[in-house]
Order: sequence, then structure tokens, then C-alpha cells
Amino acid sequence: MPFMSRPGAGVMAGMVTDDSLNPIEGVYVQVVGLSVADSSDSDGGYILEGLENGYYDLAFSHEDFQDSIVYDIFAVIGDTAIVDITLRAWQGYEYVVGDANASGDYNGLDITYGVAYFKGGNPPPYQCDCPPHGTWYVAGDVNASCSYNGLDITYGVSYLKGIIPERFPCPDCPPGE
Repeated sequence: MPFMSRPGAGVMAGMVTDDSLNPIEGVYVQVVGLSVADSSDSDGGYILEGLENGYYDLAFSHEDFQDSIVYDIFAVIGDTAIVDITLRAWQGYEYVVGDANASGDYNGLDITYGVAYFKGGNPPPYQCDCPPHGTWYVAGDVNASCSYNGLDITYGVSYLKGIIPERFPCPDCPPGE
């Protein structure tokens, strides 16, 4: 007997709103790991179709709002899972550029802390979700690379010695205003 597929597909749909429950238009909604995606309409509504039975994660992104992921939504063939979400307005993050140890200032102790971290020590105490780069130690970035690595240590030393005049945050995740 030939393989018979089950009729229909699972659907996920919902509304995207802000903190005041106003609909947000233009939010990109994607099933993580699949090419199934949609953008919210003027009423904040979206629909994702063609899903097999199973658990899925939904990613929501918009340039004026903080990205968000809703995990483990179960899709059932022939049914619609409703996933409503409220997104927070993007306001930046509160940190001092280069402040790897979260002391509120940038100095040589941040260089020492960073070197110790890269050698297997404790991670910096401050991290944030910086779209589209994911969660990382954004305060440690002083060369605008949108990552925290040994080049930030080198750049930071140059800054503290007066060779480089300025520290630069990741342009996607600057400190809050």
C-alpha cells in the first residue's frame, strides 16, 4: 500500500501588541529553524501555516521592539494554536561601554576581568539579548564588533593608554538613552 499523508496541516496564529495592547504592524514572525514566516498586519494579526504535528519555537522581531521567542508551542494537524504576544518597545540597554565587571565605570579592572574571563574565569555579570546577535556580554564590546572577544581587550588597552580616543558600542545594541 502506498504511503498516505494525513490531510491538512497545523496552523499557528495570533495577535502582536505593545504594552498598551495596541496592535503592532510589520512584526516578522518565524517558526525557528523553518522557512515558515509571516508579518503582522495592521491589526497585529499573523498566521503560520503548513506545520506538522510537533513542538515549535516562534521568533518575533521588529526594529522598534525587543525581539522575543515563544518556546514549545505544539502544532496539531487540522487545528490552530493561538499565540498572542506583547512586545516591549526598544529603549536600549543600561550599561557603560567596556564595563565588563559591571562596576559602573570603565577602567583597567575591566581589562583584568576580561582577560580572566577569556582564560576560563567567571563570565561578566551583565549580559543582554542584542538582536540580531543573540545573548552576549554587550558591555564588554568597545570596538563596535557586536561581540566580546580578545580584540576588545586590545582595543580597550589602547583606549586607556590614550592611543584610541573613543570606545564604541555595538551599533545594534547601544546603551540606553
